[in-house]
Amino acid sequence: MIINLYFCNGVQKESVTYRLVNNPVSKRWIKKIKHLSRVPHSFLETTGLSFAQNIENIHHEFCNFAGVVYHKTNYSEQQSLNLLHELYVTNHDRLSKLKNNKILYEFHNAIHELEKQIGRRFYIGWGTNEGPLEEQFDCNEYYNETLVKNNLYLPWTELGKTPLHCFQNNEPINFQKFCNLAKPHVTLRAKFMIALQDLDPPALSQEFQQWFLQFRTPWLKHYNIRDWRARDEHTGVLLAEPADANMDIEKLLEEFPNFHSVELV
Repeated sequence: MIINLYFCNGVQKESVTYRLVNNPVSKRWIKKIKHLSRVPHSFLETTGLSFAQNIENIHHEFCNFAGVVYHKTNYSEQQSLNLLHELYVTNHDRLSKLKNNKILYEFHNAIHELEKQIGRRFYIGWGTNEGPLEEQFDCNEYYNETLVKNNLYLPWTELGKTPLHCFQNNEPINFQKFCNLAKPHVTLRAKFMIALQDLDPPALSQEFQQWFLQFRTPWLKHYNIRDWRARDEHTGVLLAEPADANMDIEKLLEEFPNFHSVELV
């Protein structure tokens, strides 16, 4: 299967060609892309817009939309960002069913930008249009050991945080809250990413592993997964590789910085 990704700069378009790899996740993912290839992508879920620079106004607007009291926040403190994320999670199911709810996703993206979780990756997604195509599937089993620049990957996109992010963000957690907040990659969505640099995941620190011991065994059993490795925190499932081994996605994005569309051949 050939995948053509188109990028634009407002005047011209340029394409880059990928070949689908063969694994159980890529086979399911490409079926979703086939349905979504004629649907406009979500600007909220696709790299290109920045929301963090307008976080205070977005926070105000979210609280008004959710009908909750706005509290002045120090957006440079992780503890404050944890509370904002909890506010988002608490209200997500209710607000996601309402019309004109884009502020819900702007708020979520702004929080993650501030937490610097985006990294050297280019994300492409369709937002709420992906919903009907979501399926439950254990994706971690197929995670790659490393990320290779230019390749397409399925990233972790759960509603919550990974165990390492819970540890890094100093989440005050008991086991029940940990199960609700810490999620393995069990939802297969259409959203994907392009690796903008090679990544050999750093080993999980001894401090994290010691902290994780209190939750590890029952958490793995709860989600019916076998292990939790460095790759599960940092990489993704390989979906496709560029047809041209000499292609450099970063150089292409310098001239054509915005995603336009996808075509299957």
